[in-house]
Amino acid sequence: MKKKRIYYVKFYSPGSFFANDWVVEYDDIPDPAKIEWPGNAYSFTVHNRLDVFEGDEVFTGKPEQIGPWYYHPNSKIETLDEVRNNPNATDILIGNMECNQWSHIVWSRWDNYPQPFDPTKHTVLPPK
Repeated sequence: MKKKRIYYVKFYSPGSFFANDWVVEYDDIPDPAKIEWPGNAYSFTVHNRLDVFEGDEVFTGKPEQIGPWYYHPNSKIETLDEVRNNPNATDILIGNMECNQWSHIVWSRWDNYPQPFDPTKHTVLPPK
């Protein structure tokens, strides 16, 4: 039996109803500030898991998120009051923020695809 720690980044890009996502594995825990952004990703999370290899069988461990949810440096955070004054915001977005009690949202790096933003769980990476 052999155990191996797997590190990976899960990228997210806009989708029709939900975000599209994909995984890129790393040999060691990656530095979020040094991650190369794919052209269509607006955010990512970093994970690890402990896989067990026994003969030809692989037992995949439980993934654990490392650190916050990272947003592209060109993302923009807005409060509900700022969203109300933003001409790009829709009544649906404002209603979602009010109904779901979101104090902040984050606009993607392309100024679209707003997502809930919790400063205790999410961060916008600084420019390189």
